[in-house]
Amino acid sequence: MHNITLVCRTFTCPHGILGFKEQFKLEKGTILASKVSSQVEALAVQLIEREGDLIYEKAEVKKLASFLKQATKDALKVAEERALALREIEKVRVAIVKIEKGLQKHDVASSIREEAVLSQY
Repeated sequence: MHNITLVCRTFTCPHGILGFKEQFKLEKGTILASKVSSQVEALAVQLIEREGDLIYEKAEVKKLASFLKQATKDALKVAEERALALREIEKVRVAIVKIEKGLQKHDVASSIREEAVLSQY
């Protein structure tokens, strides 16, 4: 009967049939499987954490998209209001020009009347 201790386990071969190499390979395979299992568990934890991060980021992206959509609507409204204000300003300019022309005609007419009145005396 042979007892060999490797890393953390002891395998006993009751008939001494397994040699050192076979027992080492068996132990190495068990350790490898244990490491792989630990790595899979660690990756699963990382995946769950990353999934949580992605869910949070998705919510943030939705908030930003909503904010940008509202900002776009507000910008369009401001542009429309600006265009309306510019049209109103242009209307006022046209009205001012008409008033100025009317005042000039009035001044000319007043001057002609004054001259006519003065010429009578």
